[in-house]
Amino acid sequence: MELIVEGLQVMVIGMGVVFVVLYFLSLILRLFKSLFYQEDLKPTIPASVSQQISKTQLIEEENLENDLLVISIVMAQLLTGNKYHINIKQIT
Repeated sequence: MELIVEGLQVMVIGMGVVFVVLYFLSLILRLFKSLFYQEDLKPTIPASVSQQISKTQLIEEENLENDLLVISIVMAQLLTGNKYHINIKQIT
């Protein structure tokens, strides 16, 4: 009976130590969060820069459409069984 009581005491002490350490770790993490965490800081972009970005996006979308058009034409020619040799030098 004495061994069971001693085992229970060791178990309770061990669990208590684990919970205390976990509590201190949570306090440390909260401290780090308050020290180092920053809310979403969205950089302010001037209007001229945002207009330039939108213009370049439009140009890139046009280029992508042209590329897709050329690729689909080539694939259509290859899949229909035409015996033409397609040679594309440059896509502009």
